[in-house]
Amino acid sequence: MKTPTQQIKIYKKICKDLENIILIQEKYISLLDQKGMDVLNRMLYGHKIQNFLLDSLKERNGEIEDLNKRYFEMIRAYNSLAEFSKSAQEMGIDIESHRSRLPENQVHDFKIGQTVLESGKVRSWMSGRIEPKKKKKRRKKRV
Repeated sequence: MKTPTQQIKIYKKICKDLENIILIQEKYISLLDQKGMDVLNRMLYGHKIQNFLLDSLKERNGEIEDLNKRYFEMIRAYNSLAEFSKSAQEMGIDIESHRSRLPENQVHDFKIGQTVLESGKVRSWMSGRIEPKKKKKRRKKRV
């Protein structure tokens, strides 16, 4: 068996070793805390970038939808004009001789449009206002 002074020396040595272990663990924990904060900051920055990209994508999707709507409207207008042309030719109307009298050449504020109904049918329409002919002013001769 060991004497009390030897036991005290052993306990002091164990205490010193435990203090060193605690110091090493504190340094390790502080290092992990710093690394953890760095990782957390990177994650938050990545989240901000992700939100920015999602917002930009939503805006672009809205623009793409608008462009698609305009594109389909133009296709419908072209198809309507093609159908009008076919039906006129079937009726025996010579379209080429009447080109100069087309509405877009004579009408001011000429508009063509389509409306998609809830049933899925497309209603085409045209509107315009004919410009009045300008009268020439005649001067009265003074005598």
